[in-house]
Order: sequence, then C-alpha cells, then structure tokens
Amino acid sequence: MEIPTKKKSYSQKYRKEWEDNPNFKGWLAPVQGTDLKGMCRWCQAEFFAKISDIKKHSESKKHKSKAEIITKQKPFPPFPVDKIKPSSRAEAAMALFIAEHCSVVTVEHLGEMCKKLFSDSKYGHDIHIHRTKCSEIINEVLGPHFKESLRLDICDQKFSLILDESTDISVMKCLGIAIRYFSNSQNKVLSTFLALTPVTKADAKGLAEAIINTLNDNNLKLKNLVGIGTDNASVMTGVNNGLHQILKREHGLPNLVLVRCVCHSLQLASNIGALQSRLPPNVEILIKMNKLSVGEVLRTKNKNDNIIDLAKELGIDDVQKLEKIDLQWNNINFVKWQNINSTLEFWAEVNQYKNAADENPFKELCDLALTVISLPHSNAEIERIFSAMNNTKTKLRNRMNLKSINSVLMIKYSLRRINKSCYDYEIPIDVLKNIGTNKAYSFAKPTPQPQPSTSYINTSSRTDTLSISDFQIISDSSDDE
Repeated sequence: MEIPTKKKSYSQKYRKEWEDNPNFKGWLAPVQGTDLKGMCRWCQAEFFAKISDIKKHSESKKHKSKAEIITKQKPFPPFPVDKIKPSSRAEAAMALFIAEHCSVVTVEHLGEMCKKLFSDSKYGHDIHIHRTKCSEIINEVLGPHFKESLRLDICDQKFSLILDESTDISVMKCLGIAIRYFSNSQNKVLSTFLALTPVTKADAKGLAEAIINTLNDNNLKLKNLVGIGTDNASVMTGVNNGLHQILKREHGLPNLVLVRCVCHSLQLASNIGALQSRLPPNVEILIKMNKLSVGEVLRTKNKNDNIIDLAKELGIDDVQKLEKIDLQWNNINFVKWQNINSTLEFWAEVNQYKNAADENPFKELCDLALTVISLPHSNAEIERIFSAMNNTKTKLRNRMNLKSINSVLMIKYSLRRINKSCYDYEIPIDVLKNIGTNKAYSFAKPTPQPQPSTSYINTSSRTDTLSISDFQIISDSSDDE
C-alpha cells in the first residue's frame, strides 16, 4: 500500500500591493518586526502572509461583523477652520490706507464708491465701512497690532527716549516720546515713535510719571532705559530737581545718561567760551564713547585699554562680564571685518558674527557698543513727530482725541520702520479675525456707568445773570473727522 506524501509547506513574504486590492483595502496591514505575517486593523488579528489566509480571514464572521460596523460609521467632520471674509480683509486694508494717507471722514465716500464700482464682485457688496467703523479699526485693531509689533521688536534690548513737550491745535499739552534702540530683526539702530502722553503737571515729577506710565503701557522694562535726549529746558536738565535727576534718584536709574540736543546747544552758543559752558556735565562719558568708533576699535598700536571705565559708567559692575569685555576688546582686531567705514555697520556686522561653535565670541562687547549707539544725539526725531501730529490734527480735525492720534502715528511710523506701505503690508490673520467683532469696537466693551450729567442747566428757575461758566461745551471726543 502506497503511503501518501505530506504536502510541503512554503513561506510567503508580505506584499505591499495587496493593500490596494479592493477586498483588502482599509484593513490589511503588515506586522511590525516580521515580513511573514499580516494583520487586520479592524479585528487586531494576525495571520500568515498568504492570499489563502487573508481571504479566509476576510470571510470570517468576526471580520464581517467588524466591517459592517465600521462601514456604517459616519466619518468625523473636519475641524472648523477660521475663515477670513474677503470683505474684512478689504475693510482692514482701507482703514490702513486711511490711517497712512488721509482723513477718516473720506472713508464715507470711499466705501460706497468701492461697493458701486465692484458691484459685480460677490465680496465687494459685503464691504460696509464708514467713519465710525474705520476709527474703531484704527484704534482697537491696527493700532494695538503695530504697538505689539514694536514691543516685540524692542524685546529686551537697551533703549533711549527722546523727549519734548508740545501743545496741539486744541491747546492740549502732551509729552512726545520717541524711542531709539537696536533692532535685531533689521540689524540696525532705529528711532521711531513711541507715544504722545497727556501731561497733567508740567513739572519734572509730572513728566517722570508720564514716562513711567508710557513704558508700563507699552510693556517695556524701565531698567533697560539707558539714556534720555532732551532740549536744554530746566525742567528736563535741572541738576537738583530736573527730570533726569528724578529718574536717577527716585526710579532706580543711577547710571541714566542725559544727552542734551546738540542742535539746541549750538544755537544757544554764540562764541567759543559760551560753547564750552554749554557742554553737558557728563561730557567725559561722551568722550569715552568715542572709543567704540570703528577707527579706535581696530587700532593695533597705542590702543586705549580703558574700555572698562566706559562699561562701569553705563552700570556694568559684574566682574566676570567686565573681564569678558576687556578680553574681547583686545581680541576684536584679530578678525578681518568687512564694514570698516561706518561704525553703525561695523557693530551690526559684529552682532551677527558667529564662530565654529555658532556662538558670538564678542557678545558682551557688542552689547556694550549697541547700548552706546542707542543713546540719542539730537531731538530732531521728536520734532518730526510733532510735525506729523500737527499734520494729523489740524484746524479741520481739531476734535481728534489723543488715542486716535497715537494710533495713526503708530501705524505711520511702524510702516516706515519696516519699509512697508498700506498696499504691500500683509495684515496677519489673527488681526483680521477681530474685524467685525466686539473686540474691534470700544463702545461694545463693558464700561463703568457714567455719573448723572450736570451739563444742562434749567434756566427757567434762574432769575440771576448767567455766567459763561454755567455753560459747558460738550465736544465729541471721537475722531469724526
């Protein structure tokens, strides 16, 4: 009797193309760690990588019951994505154009004209912007956005303030503040608008309080203030109770540098003797600052080694940091630098220099130099800001409040700072989301209940003569113009 031979078994490797088979698609997958087995994603069952075993599993009751449940299950809806209406983008762009170039009242006709000219567009008809909405977008959306952009650009850099007082067309006294700092994003020193702050008291303490409030409002650290630039007014430069002395004595800034405007000093000086008497009391520190000019830095012979004195004058008292500055000062001329004609460009190059370890070997010295470069030398920037203020708040727009002026100037100077204009600046998505929401309207935010007004006087019960103080002129503080 012939004994039947046993059928020889074979091994089959898993094939990726099986997953494209309509009968196996969606559930067939390889087993990690071996290429001789496959698995079912739905049943979490393993089997040999053979077509017969795969078909056998697909026809099992367990698999069919799982397949019935899964195929009937509805797919999860996609997560909602915040979509920005094109009309919101258009309204924000129009508000940006208005803030940079013209009066808010012009948006009344501009918005209607756009709706008429682009009536065939499905988005043009949705544009709804008038002077109230435009003012709120400027004050509550664009202004805060550029203000935050400036704060992020300054970050933790040392900065100086350029200060001056002025009175606008409505006889409102305010303190103009410009800020000078080194921008890491643009790798250069910038002077730009910071704020116009109302002044309640025009004495030194009132001005100091206005400065502190402005820095707090812009989330800037007072300890990073290294210098102030002023004119020669006694309230600013008084040796006993001037603004400079109050900031040094009462606000923890003992090394604050005062730089009087060179233009004002030269105008007041009529001869050499007067010029000598007009030099600021801290003229020696100004002379020491010349050590950081590119010619002095790269000098190899007769190089003055007293860079430590300048560092101490600016409040650096850490011994280890002073030693690093001294070492870097003696080693900096061993590197071949490209920008040796301009001091500003030279230190900007040093700021970006990296060694093989991707570190800046001159960081401490560069920080000292950038602090010195950030000191002001003239009040010209703040005078330009006052000119821009007078061009913004005119006789025809004399009801424009200080918040609107600050927002408009912040937008103008921020666009100038990043070399952009209203037509090529890309407004971020998170800013556009606020258009048309309660966040974009100041009157939609909760405010304390006003006290009963006493502005109106019942003249029928008065028989005496009315004085001019009995009448109050109620001016609209919103930017209607």
